[in-house]
Amino acid sequence: MFKKVTEVVKVANCPTCSRGAKRHSNGRKKMKDIQGVLEVYYSKHYCVYCAKNFVNPAVQTYGPLKCRSTWAFVRKALDLMNNLTLEKAAEQLKRDTGNVMSPTTLHDWKIRGDFSTFLCESDTEKKEEELT
Repeated sequence: MFKKVTEVVKVANCPTCSRGAKRHSNGRKKMKDIQGVLEVYYSKHYCVYCAKNFVNPAVQTYGPLKCRSTWAFVRKALDLMNNLTLEKAAEQLKRDTGNVMSPTTLHDWKIRGDFSTFLCESDTEKKEEELT
């Protein structure tokens, strides 16, 4: 089941200087979600003041762009791994969401910690600060 989400805007505030930056292109990403596959359309922006590219920050609410799974899917997988073996957790994810996830990937997620494999660098730094 495909669900399409659009987070495209003409102007977004730059995360560095907070000034308005115009859209220069659009992007598309498919992510595994608890309701099937989520197809997210987002806008890419360029700030002329900072000379930096960035994506619409609203798209980060679904999951980092570097990740192929949404936050909700990751949380469900981690919850299942706490109660089941990796193989049974992978089977249950496929049954519940229709998305195939290998036990090896689930093992990697479990070894690295809750969300460490999905966080962007700046988010990882925030998480480390929270832990200390």
